[in-house]
Amino acid sequence: MPSRTRELAKHDYQHAIDLLNRRILRSPLRGVVVDRMLNPGDLSEAGTGRKPILKLAQIDPLLVEVALPLEAYGKLRVGMTGMVTPEGLEKRYPALVTVVDSVFDAASGMFGVRLEMKNRKASIPGGIRCRVEFAALGAAAPRPAKLKLK
Repeated sequence: MPSRTRELAKHDYQHAIDLLNRRILRSPLRGVVVDRMLNPGDLSEAGTGRKPILKLAQIDPLLVEVALPLEAYGKLRVGMTGMVTPEGLEKRYPALVTVVDSVFDAASGMFGVRLEMKNRKASIPGGIRCRVEFAALGAAAPRPAKLKLK
């Protein structure tokens, strides 16, 4: 009889763990909480039309958005590397070009380039201005880029 009691206790324990795990939030990405939409004790909703609980910002990788003049178009390609220097930090970081826009801003004559920069140790804050240098262009981007949170 004691083995049957032990077996039931194991099942009760596993059931309690399963119930607890249903109440724990796990992020699908590595990031930081930017905003809390629901407070502890608030009722969350399931299904369509549900409210978000938290707003997360992904910090690894960081996205770098830069605007370049028309003369630079055609010199950069997806897969190339740029060197990013965040404002206030002396260190330069490599970043991979992931998007080169093919649509220009008519008013400014600029086009956009997006780079992805690894930030595994979360040592670089998102949202700060930075400079980007491309070897293919031979100089720094004329306007400061901005690190974006993904």
